[in-house]
Amino acid sequence: MVRVKRKHVAQEAPETQLDVDSSTSIGKLIIGLMDEIKASEKSASRFVLKDGTFSSQVGDLFIYEFPLLDEFPFQQESNLVITVGKKTGIRGYIQAIEKSSISIASEENVGTILDQITITNSEGALLRRLKDILFDLSKNPESIPFSTRHASFVLGEGNPSSAPLSVIPKDVSLCFDRWTLNVDQDRAVRVGMGGEMLLLWGPPGTGKTTTIAPMLAALAKSDESILLVSNTNKAVDGALKKLIPNLEKLGITDAGACLRMGRATEDFLGEFGSKCDLKTVTAERNKDLIQEQSQLTERRKPLASRLDRVRANLQEYVALEASQKDLTESNQNLQRLANDAITAEHGISRLETEVHRFNTEKAKAPEKLGLLGALGLTRTKAEVEKEILVVQERISIQQSALQAAKNASLVTQDKISHLTKAIQSAQVIVAALATKARLEVEEEELDEQVSDIDSRLADIERQISVTEQSLIDNARIIGTTVYKAFLDQRLLKKQWDVVLIDEVSMLLLPMTYFAAGKATKRVILVGDFLQLPPIIASDSEHVDEWVRADPFRKWEANDPKRWEEDTPTVRVGLREQNRMHEQICNLVSRSFYKQWLVTGPPTKSRTFNGVSLGKTTKRILWIETSELNAWSSKPYGKGSLFNITHAALVGEIIDSLTAKGYFRGVNSASEQNSLGVVTPYAAQQKLIAALLKPMEESVPVDSIGTAHKFQGDEKDTIIVDMVESSFKPSPFINAERFDDDAGRLLNVALSRAREYLIMIVNKSAFEKSGSRFMQQLLGRIEAVAEKIDPTLLLRDSKYFDTAREIGVGRKVAINAKNVLFTEQNFYPAITEDLSSATRSIVLFSAFMTTVGVTRWLAVLSKAMEQEAKVRIVTKTLDRQPGASGKNGEKVRKELANLVKLIRRSGIAIDLRSETHEKIIVIDERVVWNGSLNMLSQVKDSTREHMTRTDDGNYASEILSLMSRHDMRAGKTIGSEHPICPSCDAKTYLGTGFNGAIKLKCEDECGWSVKQEYFKKLTQGIALGKIIKLCPEPGCKGSLQLRYAYGQYFLGCTNYGGGCKHKEDVHVSQYLYIPFPAEQKGDLSILSNYNWPFWEISSNCIESAQVKAEKKIAVDVPQTVIQKQPSQEPTEKQLADSKFTRKKERIVRETSDSTKQRRPISKRGKAGKTDLDFISSLADKLLK
Repeated sequence: MVRVKRKHVAQEAPETQLDVDSSTSIGKLIIGLMDEIKASEKSASRFVLKDGTFSSQVGDLFIYEFPLLDEFPFQQESNLVITVGKKTGIRGYIQAIEKSSISIASEENVGTILDQITITNSEGALLRRLKDILFDLSKNPESIPFSTRHASFVLGEGNPSSAPLSVIPKDVSLCFDRWTLNVDQDRAVRVGMGGEMLLLWGPPGTGKTTTIAPMLAALAKSDESILLVSNTNKAVDGALKKLIPNLEKLGITDAGACLRMGRATEDFLGEFGSKCDLKTVTAERNKDLIQEQSQLTERRKPLASRLDRVRANLQEYVALEASQKDLTESNQNLQRLANDAITAEHGISRLETEVHRFNTEKAKAPEKLGLLGALGLTRTKAEVEKEILVVQERISIQQSALQAAKNASLVTQDKISHLTKAIQSAQVIVAALATKARLEVEEEELDEQVSDIDSRLADIERQISVTEQSLIDNARIIGTTVYKAFLDQRLLKKQWDVVLIDEVSMLLLPMTYFAAGKATKRVILVGDFLQLPPIIASDSEHVDEWVRADPFRKWEANDPKRWEEDTPTVRVGLREQNRMHEQICNLVSRSFYKQWLVTGPPTKSRTFNGVSLGKTTKRILWIETSELNAWSSKPYGKGSLFNITHAALVGEIIDSLTAKGYFRGVNSASEQNSLGVVTPYAAQQKLIAALLKPMEESVPVDSIGTAHKFQGDEKDTIIVDMVESSFKPSPFINAERFDDDAGRLLNVALSRAREYLIMIVNKSAFEKSGSRFMQQLLGRIEAVAEKIDPTLLLRDSKYFDTAREIGVGRKVAINAKNVLFTEQNFYPAITEDLSSATRSIVLFSAFMTTVGVTRWLAVLSKAMEQEAKVRIVTKTLDRQPGASGKNGEKVRKELANLVKLIRRSGIAIDLRSETHEKIIVIDERVVWNGSLNMLSQVKDSTREHMTRTDDGNYASEILSLMSRHDMRAGKTIGSEHPICPSCDAKTYLGTGFNGAIKLKCEDECGWSVKQEYFKKLTQGIALGKIIKLCPEPGCKGSLQLRYAYGQYFLGCTNYGGGCKHKEDVHVSQYLYIPFPAEQKGDLSILSNYNWPFWEISSNCIESAQVKAEKKIAVDVPQTVIQKQPSQEPTEKQLADSKFTRKKERIVRETSDSTKQRRPISKRGKAGKTDLDFISSLADKLLK
């Protein structure tokens, strides 16, 4: 049974009109939230999960397990909004996704058994909760503890008092035992402790958190309560990590004095959990209760499992009884329909008698009314005809009723047949079960035991909650996300002396406003208006001004030049950074901060015990990949980009650094040298993470991420992979200005590096369609960087002693993980790999030609003889070269015949209307990728490159990226496309005019199915299949198996024409085998194709040039003409095409304006070509 239901959230009806005063600031915030909620919920997806059970508790989280038998496109770690019954707005995330189950982590305990929950990937529910709180405040300022005065500071309103301290307090000085505050940091502390507000601008590396932490510790020691909030759990933990050591220096060491609420990161829990984590500290104070809770939970599991089984068995009885009742009613209905049919037949017979009588009268009736007519004794022919028409109309009605009764009888008979079979099957199942009465008794007993345990667990939970409330009330500092601050009722009812809001530029303005209102003495706002902004769905001006804006903008302080002027005393900007090497700082400062940032003395004198890829003292390295013809692509059906060549380069860079001892060195903090990989796209992040899995000890998975993931993080060396290699870069990365969203993303990416910044860029992608800013930025980076040749990087790896010249006629030695090949030396190397395959070959070639394909058939045949399975993915035949020209029909027929023959040999071919990737994956380990279409490339005609990577994890990730995850994802054996359920033909992936993806029948039987139903199709459900004719009178449509709103039914294909006929069905009636067992291929079909001109020997791979020197004849492709379809081959022509034939081959070589003559083969003398042979063989074999 399917337990997950997906549907797009429809735009809901407008909310009840709120009485909002739009002239007030809080009213404008509320209206902005309403607009953003409406926009965000338009694109949200909602999923229903059923039959969930409580699994465990991890820290502050409650883990629930749900069965999963349907497509689930959310990614692991995705943040969710959970709705249970009428309660919504519960925060959670996806902890784990398995093949048949999913784990959901909830921040609230929502019970032990969950019949149904709804999860949403939208912030809409959270924003709705915040909107309701602000609306209540607008009507009743006393509804919760809230300071409108402090909240207004966020909007640039009010007049916060400012009386900076004359000197730094002693407690703050005690915290700075290793270093001295610079001028800006000193001023920040004095302003923050002496006034009602501090707006602190902290660009990257300026030490904003390090500056604020001692000040907060000193305030806590003076008994001021503090709330610290930020946009993410990671940011909260980062701030608390700096704060807690300062508390200890001031003697504040009690467990719970500083309290962490929410989902803390694992490293924070490991270091500070016993002192600060609410759940951990609570558990320590309630050891006996926690132990009892654990024992009861373990006791409950087998009981609950038995109860589920008993209820499932009882349901079998219920289903049997329902089917038996339905069968009785259906038999009665069938009898009624039979009576209706008899009645209709009798009525028709009686009416036909009347028509016969009227026809007799008509034959005798006069044309005009005579004397008898005047006396009313006779009628004219016209009058009788009118009477006949009336009776015939009544006959027509009776005939329609008769036909309807017959059609309904057929449907009912079909239903009775299915019900009879279902009842027989159910009776067999029930016969093996205990009696219904016995099961009902057992259910009652188990339910009572489980209920008793649940009752005690609820009591324990209440006692634990009392302890938690006590800790919250007595904590000096509470750290949490801004979301939890307004979602958790325990926090909603509190206020603090000081509220510090970190990363304010990443928060929605209404959230910052709310958090600031929880302060009674002072508000501290910290952030950088030039780094990542909040993610907004609406593009309205009002939302931009009242939701997306940050406090810097409201205080007209969102331009670095404004900070050069005399600023109000509540504003402090930190200028001296001590993260980035001076060379990197100069680049970032000039490109994004109008040269505001400067490098401090500690960093200028800092040494680094590490190595570089470069040979100079430059700290920025530039790797430009346009010469590699690198390409970027989207995983099928998704918007994120990946770039295989760039990913391979990242792997080689890290391998090279490792070989040079990079990770054996220590940095200025006496920690192992660190490295991070930043990329704008999630698909590239996933690909690189798979490639670097063997290096996880040196480069953990969390060191590879998007710019959003790296916000607030830093590494000694940062590799920035720009990914883009298309003709038109995405606006997501093609920044127009230094302060637009894309510019701020690039700022974050570049400013994470402490010692080295390595840029991987395909500059050609930005030269034509890139913005002026991007061209200037990339030009500036290139000008100050040391250039690294990517071809040398790939070739001169730790796997090579020296760069090996791979020339024509030389032995191809492949000893490295990543190797770059040109078009000239690619063919021998790929032939070596293909002929060595023993498990699988998956070949993605956007285009194919008959010549391009047939020249590889001998190599593929050899691999197949070694038990390797071969699969080819290419474009549909109508999109192949020449398929749309004046000879398009011939080309398409040639290719169609070739595809049939290749499939007959055992090679699977999947056709897609849109694909441009050039990838070969061999034995799920070796990956070739680049710019060469192997099945259509004309050798030596263009300059192409291919990269070879030998890595199993990388190959697995590539197969995953290139596969349809809603079909047979990542499979290397057999076709990925299910067969057509209507005619059993092959299917292909087609793209509509609006980009909609469908599976369609290659034989054009009319069957197709939309993308959202692919998963069900692969589960063997014959969606879209025509079952029977529509029984509605006058309807010419057919009933087709469909799925909507969680139910399967037969719907009329004439729905658009007005027919609403629908029949509920059980899906088990319409199952089919989407992937039939692969039949053993006929390799003899390929035996006619001799080895290509780059033959393999035991000692070497010889090129055409070497063979020419040996005067060995080698085949050269030539233009051929396809015979007309109507020309059947003669017996002699078929004999000439027998499998025992051998091709005569020549080399076309030009030297001193002379050419060798090509010997003419037997078929050539007969005027026949290779394509004639393919066509005739196809006609013969496929008849």
